[in-house]
Amino acid sequence: MNPQDAAVQLHSEIILHCRIDSLPPAFIMWRLNGLDVVPEVFFVGTTHYGETLHISSAGYSDAGEYVCVGVNTLLGVIRYSTPGELQVVGKPQITRAPQNLTSSIGSTVVFQLCSLSKSRTTFTLAQEFGDREFCTTAEDRNVGVVDESHCFKNSSNVTSFSNGTLVVRNIKETDGGLYTCMANNDYGSDRVFAYLEITVAPIIFKAPKNQTVTAGENINFTCEAQGNPTPHVVWLKNGVRIKTELTALGVLMLEKVTLSDAGVYTCLAESPEGQISSSVSLNVLFAPEIDSHPADEIVLIGSSFSLSCKVTGNPVPSMQWILPNSVILQKMSFFENATVDQTGTLLVTAVTPEYQGHYTCYAWNSLGYSTAIAFITVEGPPYFKVQPASQTVLLGNTANLSCQAGSYPIPTVSWFHGDQVLLPGSQIVISSLGDLTIHEARLEDGGQYTCVAENFYGSLNTSAILSIHVLPVFVVAPSSMAVTFGQTVTLKCEVTGVPTPTQKWIRSGRTLLLGNNMIIRPDNTLVIANITHKDLGQYTCLARNEAGEKSATASIYLPGWPFFVASERNITVNISEPLNISCHAQQSGDGEGVIHAVRWYRGCCNAGNDTLIPCTEGSLNNETDSIHIWSTNHGDLYFQQVLEADEGWYYCAADNEGDAVYSDPVYINVQVSPRITNVTNVTPGNNQTSLQIMCLAVGDPDPLVIWRSPIGQERGDRTDLADGVQSVVKVTNVSDSGQWICKACNILGCAFATITLDVEGSPVIIDVLSESSDGHVTITCQVAGFPSPDIYYYISNEPLTHPWIIHTVSSATEISLTFNISGSLGALPLKALLIAYKPVLKMCGHDTGQTQGISLLDHEVIMSGDGISKIELNLLMPFTMYEIRTQLVNVLGTGPPSKDSLHILTSSDVPSQPQNVRIDTRNRSATIFWSPPEHLNGDSGFIVYLIQLLDGWATLLDQLSVSSAQERNASFHNLSLGNYSVSMMAMNVLVQGVSKAVTIAFVITYEVPDYVPTILLVKVLSNDTVSVTWQVPDNSVVLYPPVEGYIVNISSSGLNTSILLRVSASNISTAKAEGLHQRIEYTVHVAAFNERGIGPYSTSVSFFTQYGNVSASAACVMYNLPLLGMLTALTCGCIGAGGWGFSRL
Repeated sequence: MNPQDAAVQLHSEIILHCRIDSLPPAFIMWRLNGLDVVPEVFFVGTTHYGETLHISSAGYSDAGEYVCVGVNTLLGVIRYSTPGELQVVGKPQITRAPQNLTSSIGSTVVFQLCSLSKSRTTFTLAQEFGDREFCTTAEDRNVGVVDESHCFKNSSNVTSFSNGTLVVRNIKETDGGLYTCMANNDYGSDRVFAYLEITVAPIIFKAPKNQTVTAGENINFTCEAQGNPTPHVVWLKNGVRIKTELTALGVLMLEKVTLSDAGVYTCLAESPEGQISSSVSLNVLFAPEIDSHPADEIVLIGSSFSLSCKVTGNPVPSMQWILPNSVILQKMSFFENATVDQTGTLLVTAVTPEYQGHYTCYAWNSLGYSTAIAFITVEGPPYFKVQPASQTVLLGNTANLSCQAGSYPIPTVSWFHGDQVLLPGSQIVISSLGDLTIHEARLEDGGQYTCVAENFYGSLNTSAILSIHVLPVFVVAPSSMAVTFGQTVTLKCEVTGVPTPTQKWIRSGRTLLLGNNMIIRPDNTLVIANITHKDLGQYTCLARNEAGEKSATASIYLPGWPFFVASERNITVNISEPLNISCHAQQSGDGEGVIHAVRWYRGCCNAGNDTLIPCTEGSLNNETDSIHIWSTNHGDLYFQQVLEADEGWYYCAADNEGDAVYSDPVYINVQVSPRITNVTNVTPGNNQTSLQIMCLAVGDPDPLVIWRSPIGQERGDRTDLADGVQSVVKVTNVSDSGQWICKACNILGCAFATITLDVEGSPVIIDVLSESSDGHVTITCQVAGFPSPDIYYYISNEPLTHPWIIHTVSSATEISLTFNISGSLGALPLKALLIAYKPVLKMCGHDTGQTQGISLLDHEVIMSGDGISKIELNLLMPFTMYEIRTQLVNVLGTGPPSKDSLHILTSSDVPSQPQNVRIDTRNRSATIFWSPPEHLNGDSGFIVYLIQLLDGWATLLDQLSVSSAQERNASFHNLSLGNYSVSMMAMNVLVQGVSKAVTIAFVITYEVPDYVPTILLVKVLSNDTVSVTWQVPDNSVVLYPPVEGYIVNISSSGLNTSILLRVSASNISTAKAEGLHQRIEYTVHVAAFNERGIGPYSTSVSFFTQYGNVSASAACVMYNLPLLGMLTALTCGCIGAGGWGFSRL
């Protein structure tokens, strides 16, 4: 019996049968695919000598051709059966999985297919990670259907083979991951896994950055790297590894950074696949530190010394030396014998004593400062710091002669009077500094005094003369005397003094002008013959020497006739100022008395057409009267506000019941600020015509009138005319084109006027200016011409091809720039030119000083073929210095800013409004105060303030102008009650433009009185009645605010009551109060009032009422005016049996 073909499922039981007829019975063996069956695997039945083969759990390895072999051991005969094929079907089984692989990017890997049991099977390889799949199929000979829905597809770098082998070439990082080997058939599937690990060289994906920190701060450097395997991160400083702990992310932390931490830091990421690094710098800022301190030294006069001061710091510190005389020297600067070089070392040559003292090295940057001090001692012979000066002292006074010597060693100082050494005593004092004091100087103390200073190096002396003077003393003084007309009078005056005094006679406050009837004898005796009323008056003998002056006065009088005791001299006054001059006279009669009236006249010498000045005696109405000049019976002449028309001669007359005398005339000179009255109008001409421009100005003192040409030259021929001062300029050249300014100035201010002149003709070069700074030269060609000429520059008759810039100030806010850089193009063509500019100095107002400007690089100039380009800079600030730098641009990028810069000043413009304008109103006057404009936009010398006064209907009433050199206030006086406004503007006379106006409204109204009465007398009339007398204003004084009356307030604290008396007249000075209580202390004070209210009260005065009846000589309380109070007391009868009261303040 031969084995039969069979098909079984995986893991099922199967029995194969084989029978062979043989005698003796044959020994039967089984073979699978030509190989003996291993007994351990198959169970061979022993029945009938192996006729059956038993497989308890069929596997894929059991499938194949089975042959039964019979062996007759006796006969030695072997028989083979026909084969029987066993087929095992079921799900596939993978017997050997592919290995895990490791590879680097760019390499090739091969996945070998695992061993597979025989079956109708599909192989599938899948990659878990990634977005692509690749597929291959391996089958037994009985090919079935292959499902490729989840297989790999071949690509450019992945190839799969039919045997299940997978090849990945030029590996990328994304090819890494888990790969799956899958076997599938109708009965199921099996799978195994293999991992492909991709090794990646380190990369730094978060690199550190450069950092700048201040010493003492904490910083972190972050360096994050990745790769496979994960790289190890280390840090190096200046190429040396840092032994410090890092965070997990490779962050390097530095705490409390010091200067030693500064340097280059390198982040190094390394792995077996390689390494990568990234370097940054740490910049540590710190305040200046002086590493080398200057040392104290002792030097000799005439020698040299140097002081070193080495400074470190970041930012690089600035440093300077402060010398003993407070002079400050920076690097590469000098003062007299002291120089500081580039290293900061101070060198002083030819040392003098003044160089002794402290030398301070001062270094600073934005983080702080540091100082070091050295003291230089200068030794040498003495020198005088203070020398005695010849002087004169009065007999008996103290004389001080200063003599102070300096040097080192400190010199000793001694004094000599003539050849005699001075020793300290009660009269002679020599201070520790060397100063000599002589108390109670005597005549014999006069003479030469010598100060001697000496030390180890030598001695020095200096002398001074002391003169002792004696004030004039009258041996014989003139005496007053009564005279008759026609009499001869002799006034003697004899004086002594050291030196001998000079003498002169003075009458009425002026040097005596001798008349035809007067002589002065050699002994200074004054003889007046044939006396007339003109000779009456006071005569003063004035004796004067270098010690001082003394005077003695005598009166010559005719009983009953007035005479002048004092009169004014000629007076000079500024316009608009108030003025008061006096003319005092007495009535003859024992030399004393009161004049009935003194009148003032305008004119000279009692001429018939002289004008009598009105005497107001207080009757002037402040609201309506326009009188600004008046006189009083007491001889006072008042000018409320001096006008230009008030200039002239004035004199006064004193009379006494028909007897009149006249004073010498006095001249009032009124000074006024300049006013330009005429400027010629000039029409355009040409250089073939000679023109004159004329400026006529008036003022007192006469103004200085000059023309300022367009190029700043002062020109003009002055001529004094009857109607002012004239300045004339001949204009003949093209160079005279432009704006001409006429300036008229005196001590009160300046006035300006401008004209513009255009002279047609060929261009004229006025001047060529050059300036060298920091290695570059600026050449400015000043030209004139109309129309405006173009400017070209040449070197040795060749057009200038080196870089140059021409600028034109187009206006106050615009600059035109023309660039030529054709000589510096280099090998590569230029594309553009960048212009950077900023304001560095405001030339006027309170803006002077450095201005922090931001460089503007938004102006790009496209270069023309010849290298010449133009640009307009606008929206600039007027009268401001601008710094301009350039940057060149080519195909490689933008170059650095130019080292050198161009400085251009924009022209003047209209100023901004005046600031802080305010108005104070008082006494019908308005005073305007202001501050300068925020932007003067020009030279302050050309700024004038215009102040206009307008009424409530905006009608112009008056106008004032104030120059910037004057005080910033102006006043309008004698205003009527009502509404007003002030309009104020700032004007630049150079550009003839005014600012916007600042307008402020105000009102002139009554104000409460500011006059404070003074209580003169309190008189107790009875036990319940008292009278109060106070001082009222002089009738000659016009008060504003006006006084309409007085309030008298009498009160008692004990009774808690008060009495108010109202006196409705400004010239009444007494009030009587009744109904008081007996024997009570009262307090009284007085105040002035008007319709606006009550003014301030006077100082209070206390008094007691009497008990019972009061005698006829009533009690009085006087208040602090002895003479007037005495007269008042006599008048009211307070001196007598009633006695005096008392006053309590």
